[in-house]
Amino acid sequence: MSIILHPRKLVAIPVSYFEIVDKGVTKQYFTGKHDPKEHQVYTVIGHWKLITWEEQSVIFANSLRDGQVDPILYRDQKLKKCLKRIVDIDGSSIDVSDEVINNLDAGLATELLSSFEKMTEPSEDDFQRLTSVSNAFFKGQHVQEAIPQYLYEHLLARHYGWSLSEIRAMSNYDFQAHLRICMVRESNDNEFKVLLAGGRSGRGRGSSTTHKTFDPSKGDFV
Repeated sequence: MSIILHPRKLVAIPVSYFEIVDKGVTKQYFTGKHDPKEHQVYTVIGHWKLITWEEQSVIFANSLRDGQVDPILYRDQKLKKCLKRIVDIDGSSIDVSDEVINNLDAGLATELLSSFEKMTEPSEDDFQRLTSVSNAFFKGQHVQEAIPQYLYEHLLARHYGWSLSEIRAMSNYDFQAHLRICMVRESNDNEFKVLLAGGRSGRGRGSSTTHKTFDPSKGDFV
């Protein structure tokens, strides 16, 4: 699952592998895909810079060939843009340059980038959950699971017109206070729409959310 991280800090992500000698040739196998069993495991740590959406767009645009993304060029540019340091299995630290990237083992380079993308980019499951929760919330339906932080930020931006940088710079107290106001407003708007349509809220008699208090930790009115 992806995580929200500070874009100006380096993130340390380990990659582990083991070696097997086959007919005199040493081969590396990464633990994310193979069981090491009794083999000794070695760990390399990549230190990564999180990129902005603007930087991601530039990488994407520079990877186009005849209107299609060249996956090899895309991976090469992303590695050179984001990977800043490698701590080798002996603990030595290597500052990454284009030359270092060009001379990396192909399997290691692929595994390093894959581990970075898995940790810092949304998966398809993340998108499906966000879509499901958002649909339920904006329809005024009960949300069974915790509401994603992105939805909270969207509400503040929608109601106040604040930028994401302004919202994320708020104190936790101010964030929670304004979020509650927005949630009550959303609840009242949904109840009003139901009344205009001549229907019911779907929560049952006496269960209107306008008389309840929103608990952000539970993602629902209590």
